[in-house]
Amino acid sequence: MKRTSIGLIVFTLTFCIALFAVWSLSTSALSLSYSHSNNVVNSVGTPEIPMVEPTMETESDNGNTEETRIEFFTDDKRIGRPGKNKIEIRCYSVGSERFAEIKFYTRSEYGAWLQSQSLKFDKDGVTGCNPIIEDFNNDGLNDFTYESAVAARGANEVRKLFIYDKSQDDLKYIKNSEEYPNLAYNKRLRCIDSFLVYGATSTVFLRIEGDTLKEFASVSTGEERVATVTDKFGNERVLSRKELDPNNFEQIYTRFTTYNPPR
Repeated sequence: MKRTSIGLIVFTLTFCIALFAVWSLSTSALSLSYSHSNNVVNSVGTPEIPMVEPTMETESDNGNTEETRIEFFTDDKRIGRPGKNKIEIRCYSVGSERFAEIKFYTRSEYGAWLQSQSLKFDKDGVTGCNPIIEDFNNDGLNDFTYESAVAARGANEVRKLFIYDKSQDDLKYIKNSEEYPNLAYNKRLRCIDSFLVYGATSTVFLRIEGDTLKEFASVSTGEERVATVTDKFGNERVLSRKELDPNNFEQIYTRFTTYNPPR
């Protein structure tokens, strides 16, 4: 009877110990499984931290994206075909940089404005837009210029010139127009002329060829007044020379309308 009781007690203790061991092993396995599912372990056993891509913002060089000093001009009564074309120019600053943005439109048959061109250029930070609408090629349709820079302490007004092209119904940018300051249409010679001011002056006579101005004659002043012509290959030929009085500023600072003879 006593042996039976002792055997029962030993059996009960053994069963409880075995049950506790099974429970402990199960708990450890679950914990390890959870840990493995939430961390990638590298070769030295250290959990890796997930990588997060950084966000990027686009800004100007000086970090300022706000537009300031905004000028705006629009016209649909004079440019190109009046009432059928429209131009907009917006000059503005972003930080220390300044830009000129030009948009050109054509009116559709339903009366809506359809944008056909969008042009953007760097601009000096001194002058305003100062747009001018005028016929520069004598075709009866007005063209467009705006002031892009200034030189010779304000004596030379530098402009970008855009000629309205009726065949394409758009504006043609004259790429070297800024090389010739103080542009104007010369009615007498039916060309464009430019007036350059430095220690003396030069009046340069120009034709439009494609998207470029080509010089064909000039009158320069200084110690002499020299009239020249230029052929299509860029070769110059002197037409006349005349000595000038260096103290006569009216002789030196004269814009000529013709070159043969200069007047």
